[in-house]
Amino acid sequence: MKNYSFLIIVFLMVFGCKSNVNRKEQPKTDKLIVYTTHNIIWEKNWKDVFSDFEKKNECVLEFITFSNSNHLLEALKKDPVADIVLGLDNINYYTDYLDTLFIPYKPAGAKAIKEDLIFDKKFILTPVSYGELSFIINQSEIGDPPYTFGIMQDGMFKQKLLFPDPRTSSYGKAFLIWSISNFGVNGYGHFWRSIKENIFTTTDNWDESYNMFLAGEAPIVLGYSTIPLYHIIRDSSHLVESVIPIEGGFRIIETAGIYYKSQNLLLSQKFIDYLLKPEYQNTILTTKWVYPATIIESTRSGDKFPEMTKDLTFELSAKYTRQNFNNWLDRWISLMEK
Repeated sequence: MKNYSFLIIVFLMVFGCKSNVNRKEQPKTDKLIVYTTHNIIWEKNWKDVFSDFEKKNECVLEFITFSNSNHLLEALKKDPVADIVLGLDNINYYTDYLDTLFIPYKPAGAKAIKEDLIFDKKFILTPVSYGELSFIINQSEIGDPPYTFGIMQDGMFKQKLLFPDPRTSSYGKAFLIWSISNFGVNGYGHFWRSIKENIFTTTDNWDESYNMFLAGEAPIVLGYSTIPLYHIIRDSSHLVESVIPIEGGFRIIETAGIYYKSQNLLLSQKFIDYLLKPEYQNTILTTKWVYPATIIESTRSGDKFPEMTKDLTFELSAKYTRQNFNNWLDRWISLMEK
């Protein structure tokens, strides 16, 4: 009996040690959980774009996507397991209180960010890229694009405009704030009354609007001015044009931030740093089809990428917008439902 007991002990010692050795040999891989917004153009590219970061930092990036930034923001308020939030923008910052959801972190490459993109001096959100709002035109159906907000109100564009609803989308909120920045609190109601008949429909998110545009349901859609580049490169098509009204343009500034309950703070900081490095910033124009936030060389074609004659992005302060946005939205809803 003693011999059997001795053999059992030896067996456990040998194979138990072997098991421990195997566990030690397995490399430890950190995981960074990234909450982001779903974008059908960008999603096809992100694995290639971020593989370099994963290799250099011996980590795995797990992306959890949401249909738009509003849904992402709702999820953040439900105590999620997240490290990085990639995709909130200046519109979210201007219409919601985000300070308590993020850890301030000024990245190593902050000096390279274009000064007119920095809307948060504490860097709870870091600008990574930006798009200039425009009206995307199907040139086969629209011969004379609306180069001004005044022309956009003309009856010739009846039932021709698509855009996301400001109740559900940052694009829609941005369009509403853009109109207030341009026409003023007392004048934006007239603008919306005037274009009401020109609206084909509003959608829950930008993807839905743009898919309807591509399907030919309406020939004008709100979108970034760089969208034609996507079609030139991917489809060899020049049928899409972007127009920024001469009264002034508006930017949506896309950001990254570290969630306040991040379980991997150091790696999260490295990821924010990486987003501002040239190796990532140089990929933005032809993977996300928007502009990089840092001062780097990027090709701009004057006939496809219109310039803003005036930047209205910060015409209204964050404090003023937060205090009044719900009232502006209620008025917009009332105008649209009459």
